Amino acid sequence: MAANYAFMAYDPEAADVILDLLRVINTTIVDNHVEVTNMFRNYTEVTNMLRNMVSQGVRSTHIPDPLVRYSPEDIKFWNSVKLYMFIGWMSFLGVFFIALFSTKIAEDFRQSQGEFSRAIRLMKHDKQVKQHEADIKEFSQCEECAAKKLAREEQRAENERQLLEHLDERSRELLTLIEESQKRDTERAKKTE
Repeated sequence: MAANYAFMAYDPEAADVILDLLRVINTTIVDNHVEVTNMFRNYTEVTNMLRNMVSQGVRSTHIPDPLVRYSPEDIKFWNSVKLYMFIGWMSFLGVFFIALFSTKIAEDFRQSQGEFSRAIRLMKHDKQVKQHEADIKEFSQCEECAAKKLAREEQRAENERQLLEHLDERSRELLTLIEESQKRDTERAKKTE
């Protein structure tokens, strides 16, 4: 009956345990009546446990320790499984945190790179602004130089014009003096005749 319950619970290992228990009971029933009584008691407990599990719809069974004796190979195997599971979980957590930190580092690097590029653009803009200011200052200085040069040219032209007027006036005075001298000479010549 217990084996049937184990098969109903889809756990062949539990059924094998029950069958082994029945074999042990059959072989030791003559040797020790007290041990057989205890085994029957354990058999009854396991049967009730399996019946309760099947009624509750549980698909896996766990046999209590007095009934199931694990061999050293089984213990070593399950310890290895636990160790590998622990290593697997630690590896998963390590990869997860590495990915998380690498994402954070990459995000910080992108932000710093963006700030650096913005600083470079601002420096180039400031340099262009300073160049424009220097060009404007140089152009204004050139305008001042041109204005001064034009003023000097105008002053020189004015001086030349005044000089020409003065020379013209002096030449007219000389012509007047020459005419008067010629008239006196002609008058003196007439008197001498």
